Amino acid sequence: MSGLPEFKEVTVGYARNFIQTVLGNRLIRLEAMNGNAFRAVFSKEYFALGDDQTEVSKSQWNTMKKRMKRVNRDVFIFRRYGTASDGNLYVQFGFFVD
Repeated sequence: MSGLPEFKEVTVGYARNFIQTVLGNRLIRLEAMNGNAFRAVFSKEYFALGDDQTEVSKSQWNTMKKRMKRVNRDVFIFRRYGTASDGNLYVQFGFFVD
């Protein structure tokens, strides 16, 4: 994970509580990654997609990332996010060291 900041070591429970505050019951699973980072896989139902909308817009992703920052200002959100191999969505994050 070169080029990335150092992340604070937190428990999976701490990370789960954080991301559930953001995603609610749309969280499917939380995966711990190397370097104290996490990957949250969640349902597309988190976003309100119109009948003619098949993909989540950049604006919708940005709104979610802003919400994550409001819940915890120390969160780092990876640039890479999108659709997981199972068709659900994912976002990767870690927490900055104090």
